[in-house]
Amino acid sequence: MGSARGRAGDRGDVPELSHIGLFGVVVRSRLWSCVLLITLVCGCDGPNEIAGRQRDRDEAMAVGQNITANGPNERIGEARDRVEEADRKARDAAADAMETRGDQLRKDADVEADRFDARARVMRNEAN
Repeated sequence: MGSARGRAGDRGDVPELSHIGLFGVVVRSRLWSCVLLITLVCGCDGPNEIAGRQRDRDEAMAVGQNITANGPNERIGEARDRVEEADRKARDAAADAMETRGDQLRKDADVEADRFDARARVMRNEAN
């Protein structure tokens, strides 16, 4: 009745994407990667840096100056953001290490439990 590919309108106006192929998928994934990278690069001002920039602007306006470069409060805020990011990464690494250690302890306990089960089976067989 219909073709194997289907047409727009056959299934709720959802066109099939099988004709795009692997190249189209790679291009689309690279496009999304570029969009993500641009977003990360452009949106890298942390909350402390933004607050410092605002403080610099407020102080400059209070004395009647126009601030165009990074002020001292913005640089301090940026440093604080870097410290907070480093702390977050260190906490994440410590949590990952603890999780790995917990996994290893569970595996060791499973091996020991299997060994006890085997010994118990042997003792039951010897008793019978």
